[in-house]
Amino acid sequence: MVKSLMLYFLDAAGKKRTIKLDTPRDDITEEEVLNTMNLIIEKDIFTGPALISPEGAAIVTVHTTELDLDQVV
Repeated sequence: MVKSLMLYFLDAAGKKRTIKLDTPRDDITEEEVLNTMNLIIEKDIFTGPALISPEGAAIVTVHTTELDLDQVV
């Protein structure tokens, strides 16, 4: 099972931008996420249109089940 924290922003061009962070802490809080998003906006460290507002966040969990195709007759 793989978890990712998806951070969604609106940029100065009006487009939705996403930052994906792998393996977030299990005990991360909504307040921590919002504070981090605001810090990312404040520091303006990415190229392209500036990120101007947090639009949302989600923890995405992917569970993968491998299939053993060698067993197919």
